Amino acid sequence: MTLKVDEIQNTSGGPVTLTDQYASKSWVAWNGTGTATITGSFNYSTLTDNGTGTYTLTLTNSMSNANYALTTDQHAATGGSLENYNRTNGGAKTSSVWSRGTGYTATLADLSDVMGVTHGDLA
Repeated sequence: MTLKVDEIQNTSGGPVTLTDQYASKSWVAWNGTGTATITGSFNYSTLTDNGTGTYTLTLTNSMSNANYALTTDQHAATGGSLENYNRTNGGAKTSSVWSRGTGYTATLADLSDVMGVTHGDLA
């Protein structure tokens, strides 16, 4: 049997509430070189460039608390070993904001291909 639909709604005509679903609640990709710019995202409102290799990202819709899972990655074509600088620059992870550092071993640097994904409960 095949079920083909264009849209599923609840009985009131609104969005369906999914239970026991653990899909990503947000994702973001950004270019940190020059003027830092979000290149693609879901549920992100702003990217703040705090200086060389340090950024703060703000969610459009907050998580229910700061205990969500955050996965980040960075890529660079050259420059040596990449270093993970999560929550750098004294940035605390809150329900709506987190900070990220990028760079090479022991050196912060602006990179052109950085990304993050969050999993948890939205507020």
